[in-house]
Amino acid sequence: MAKASWDWGYGDHETALGAASHVGQRAIAEFLLENGAPPTLFSATMLGQLDVVKAFMAMTPGLQKIRGPHSLSLMVHAKAGGPPAAVMTIFLLLLAFIGADYFIPLMLTGVRSRSLAEAGAVITLGTVSWSLGNWWQSRAVVHTSPVRLVRLGGVVLAVAILGIMATTAGAPLAIAYAAWFAGGLAMGIAYPTAYLVIMQGADEAGAGAAVSSEQVAERLALALGGGLGGVCIALTTALHASLAAGLTGAFGLALIAAVASVALAPRLVHAP
Repeated sequence: MAKASWDWGYGDHETALGAASHVGQRAIAEFLLENGAPPTLFSATMLGQLDVVKAFMAMTPGLQKIRGPHSLSLMVHAKAGGPPAAVMTIFLLLLAFIGADYFIPLMLTGVRSRSLAEAGAVITLGTVSWSLGNWWQSRAVVHTSPVRLVRLGGVVLAVAILGIMATTAGAPLAIAYAAWFAGGLAMGIAYPTAYLVIMQGADEAGAGAAVSSEQVAERLALALGGGLGGVCIALTTALHASLAAGLTGAFGLALIAAVASVALAPRLVHAP
């Protein structure tokens, strides 16, 4: 089955992997590859395996003009693979940011005994720096690939969350200010980049569906970001552990999401 092929006539041959590749069915394509389907330039393009695609191009100049099943171009395959990864990236980035942002005031007031005004100042810094990151991203995206921008944003966000965790453990409060300023910058860089990949990968007819998928991912991340962190705090309370322990668990989940967004970044495909 993994190597099955169909002849549509007039030289239009299509394998199961070829079909999965041009419609962006990543899970099916990966399953077929794991079960013996020969990889192709088109499957590598859809999966965002840029090193493989570049190697193909280097060996055969002009290969970018080749057509796959149904005479579909490499760009069609690239766009098919980008949006699903971008939607998941937005989900992970928001899950990471919200999973920390919701609980920073509680950490500053309940663990570090700071005022609500000071806690609000830290959150405000993250909001302002998000706008600054967005401003820089709008200029950098012209000459920098989405993979690099999302990876940069994800790494900076992960480091920022580590800074918040350090503050929870007793590090100087200045680290919280600097960390969440960096966290906002990171989101301003990575979030609009992933959204741009979604919109570039959707044709006119599919734009509504693409935006709907992104909105669902956002709402789910907003709900889970607060919900999962709340579960960590509730568990530590039930176990008579400290508030700091529960907050560390909440921030740890946010950190995992940020690291996952970095790991997913190579699957984003630049669509000019």
